Amino acid sequence: MARFRFAGVYLARKDDKLVGVPYADISIYLAGTDTPAVVYTSETGSYYVSSAPQLSTNENGEFEFYVDDTDYDYTQKFKIVCSKPGYKTKTWDYITIFPYAGFDAHSIRDINVVGLEGTIAAHDLLKYQGTQFVPENINEILKSYYSLSPGDVLCYDGTNLAPKKAGDWQVIGEINVTSDTTYVEFTGLDINQDEEYELIILAKNPTADGCHYDLFINGDTTGTNYYSQLLRGYGNNVTAARFNEPTISYMNANHTNFIKVKIGLDPDGYMRFISHEAPNPPTDNLVETDLRHGMKINTVTNITSIRIQAGATNAIGADSKFILCRIKRGD
Repeated sequence: MARFRFAGVYLARKDDKLVGVPYADISIYLAGTDTPAVVYTSETGSYYVSSAPQLSTNENGEFEFYVDDTDYDYTQKFKIVCSKPGYKTKTWDYITIFPYAGFDAHSIRDINVVGLEGTIAAHDLLKYQGTQFVPENINEILKSYYSLSPGDVLCYDGTNLAPKKAGDWQVIGEINVTSDTTYVEFTGLDINQDEEYELIILAKNPTADGCHYDLFINGDTTGTNYYSQLLRGYGNNVTAARFNEPTISYMNANHTNFIKVKIGLDPDGYMRFISHEAPNPPTDNLVETDLRHGMKINTVTNITSIRIQAGATNAIGADSKFILCRIKRGD
């Protein structure tokens, strides 16, 4: 002979909160019927109850009972009805209590309910801690269990949940220029991990002369170690030029520019960039678009730093902004 315990809590709404209902009637029936079940109030002893309601909740709305395998086959399921005047009746049917088909005995657990001492937030679970039910946030549970980092997502592979990297852009660095300078630099990078960079630039040349702006990597600021190609369109005109330096932009004196640069490392280890710029103020004779491609003539195994350097002293003006993003596959 063996007895199997079932524990539950009767929760109902009162004053806009779900609370444990004290001293309520708990009726246990055979599943799908109104036939009262034989239940026991303890794990040992011969005392049983065979008429509904078989028991009541305690002051916290909790209840427990036992069923015996000498009274029922292991395939037997049960219906539980919780009721009290002034509260909404709750019914759970076809409840498994016997450890049938490999399952252990359960307790009732409602999602998005209320702890016994206050309101529980959305996405919370009700966790039984020996003497009472307490809310526990499922977001915190998942974050801790899977050691999630910002930008991670949980994916179901058909068997398990597993953390994956989201396939979107993430800002990893931002430089807001507070005083005129000659260069800005992002360090501590790892393109083997980050796969590709996108650099967004909103810049101003505050000097009295026009100048070019170059992109250097890994501390190599020798211009002749790079090449770049320009295709420029303005009005009905198209021009092209090649430079033995990694130019991403040219700004006239006291002009501003908007530039987007994509930076990658090809399979043979050559750094390549593509820049698209919209230079000059919005007057009819100055509006143009510039497309550039550049590369380093020597191979590298990684990109660990990116420097944008002006061809003239302090030609990166105050209030210029540089935003560096990385992309990660959703894998």
